[in-house]
Amino acid sequence: MRAVSNDSISALVERLLPSSRVPIDIEGIVRSLGISIVFSLQSDPSRVAEARKGVQNRYSIVLFRDSDEEKELSPAERFSLAHELGHILLDLRYGLQPKNRDQYWEAEEWCDSFAAELLIPQNAVPRNHISLPLQALAILNEVEERCRVSHEAAARRIAQFHSGITIFAGRIEGAENRKSDLWITWVAPSTPESLVTRNATVTQKTEIGRHLIESLSDSSDKITYLFNSPTLGRGIVRRIRRCWGLREDFIVCILK
Repeated sequence: MRAVSNDSISALVERLLPSSRVPIDIEGIVRSLGISIVFSLQSDPSRVAEARKGVQNRYSIVLFRDSDEEKELSPAERFSLAHELGHILLDLRYGLQPKNRDQYWEAEEWCDSFAAELLIPQNAVPRNHISLPLQALAILNEVEERCRVSHEAAARRIAQFHSGITIFAGRIEGAENRKSDLWITWVAPSTPESLVTRNATVTQKTEIGRHLIESLSDSSDKITYLFNSPTLGRGIVRRIRRCWGLREDFIVCILK
């Protein structure tokens, strides 16, 4: 997998995009490559899309839905379509297929980056100077609406163009007076050392959480986070709840 660097993404995107006008016509791009798009009924919410290779090396991408109602693609489906296109291109152009778990997760990260860059061209990300987290979140909403992508995809691209920014989403579960768990669902870092991949170990996640907890300050324009871990203690979760007023689902930004 390491034979294909992230630098190759920009070259691929440049060849694929007929124009940088947003929202990108991802369905048109996929079909222009001779790849069919198939919709399939599926009740399992964890299954969104799947790339398939058929006879005579003909590719298709299956989008799973819970109903046969005809409707335009959702932001999640658009990203999944672009992500699966990334897998096809890894196979078609580079002959690369993951052979082990590490290569699998490496391919997933590459395809995530490819999908974000394809759906969110450079000119779609405002370059305004960001001095407050609320400004970053306003840009996040703008990119999400203009490009018809998810918060996560928009955050990935914003973090690429604005150094010193980390945007992440999470959920607090449990009543305030009882045990509460703080879960992180995704993180969009601006520096590789803060990257948390989906296959990170509990120890790695805990250490990242500890590091960020130590940076917790009294300033109202900063926030920190942790991964759920018994070693971190419920007192820290209560402290973050009290200081920052987090409730259930949330998206926050850290400025370094």
